[in-house]
Amino acid sequence: MKRTLIIATLAIMSLFGTTACAQKKGENMNSLNNKKVLVAYFSWSGNTKAAADYIAQKLNADQFEIVREADYPTDYDGNLAWTKDRARMALRMERRLELALEGNRWFDLVRWGNDYLINTINTYMTEEAPLRPYYNGRSVTASEIFLPVPLAEIDNANGLYKQY
Repeated sequence: MKRTLIIATLAIMSLFGTTACAQKKGENMNSLNNKKVLVAYFSWSGNTKAAADYIAQKLNADQFEIVREADYPTDYDGNLAWTKDRARMALRMERRLELALEGNRWFDLVRWGNDYLINTINTYMTEEAPLRPYYNGRSVTASEIFLPVPLAEIDNANGLYKQY
């Protein structure tokens, strides 16, 4: 992945470099040679340094390496220990925060399955019961989580659906 990203970056850099030089080759190269050029780079593993060395050599440019002030902590697992479950948890929390007041929360819960939906709603009611007494002793069951089929859909189904 890292190698692909570097190759893509170099390809884009070379495209911009060649298109700028291809318009008026002699004039652009002369004007570039009369200017001071600085290649600034950050290289964690050395790959970007190799690319910066190559670019600086071709442009006869100065180089500046961007160095971090302190090493990354060894116990940092911010983005290193992602698992499928952790990613799903992060996605659900992000959607919960993002869609909280937009009326889409119910549909997210339904999409993630009945067990998740029932557990989320029952946990919410339990935690909110001290502040909202009408939640005391309440819970949601699997038979209570479906929305009604709209009347227009029942009419369009030509007798396939029956309303009770």
